[in-house]
Amino acid sequence: MRAHATLLPVVVLIAASACSSKERAADSTAAAAGVPGSVCVEGGVAPTITAAGVGPLRIGGAVSDIARRCAVRDTSLILSEGITEKGRLVNLGNASAVLLVSDDAEPTIERIIITDSSIRTEDGVGIGKSVGALRAAYGRLCAMRGEGNLVVMVSSLPGVSFAIAGAVPEAADVERQPDAIPDNASIIRIWVHSGRSACGGS
Repeated sequence: MRAHATLLPVVVLIAASACSSKERAADSTAAAAGVPGSVCVEGGVAPTITAAGVGPLRIGGAVSDIARRCAVRDTSLILSEGITEKGRLVNLGNASAVLLVSDDAEPTIERIIITDSSIRTEDGVGIGKSVGALRAAYGRLCAMRGEGNLVVMVSSLPGVSFAIAGAVPEAADVERQPDAIPDNASIIRIWVHSGRSACGGS
């Protein structure tokens, strides 16, 4: 398993932010062998983001289990440091998500990267929604900067990080004063990963 999976939660959040600031997922020609044996997402409804994962995708779950249910393809991500990392692109019916997985002989899901606006939390927060909507749904935010990204979290969704874009002054100490982040800032990317929330959730 890669070393970053064992890092402290705050470090993981920064790593996630750094990883995804310039990442580009490119499908390879390698597809999962065979046809999934059952419906990946029931009823064609987009899966929901929770602290445990996204729909049938679970942090720590075996990739082979998902491949039996869903269409899974190899993909690669270009990290902000210029490093290429292998991943998996999962078709979730009318939506999709990218997985970063362990290097084990039987890979497990370490991180789920969401850029599909149809995938949302149970309270309807997803890509394109505002920080104001996130506050209205979950209350107090916690925030941190890393590699040019601004990431916010909420205590009730530990292990879920929301990357945002908007007119947030660079000089603003958002870690101590997350209220400085305006309500009209937008969520542009979401990660689900293991670990505790910087807000204190477990």
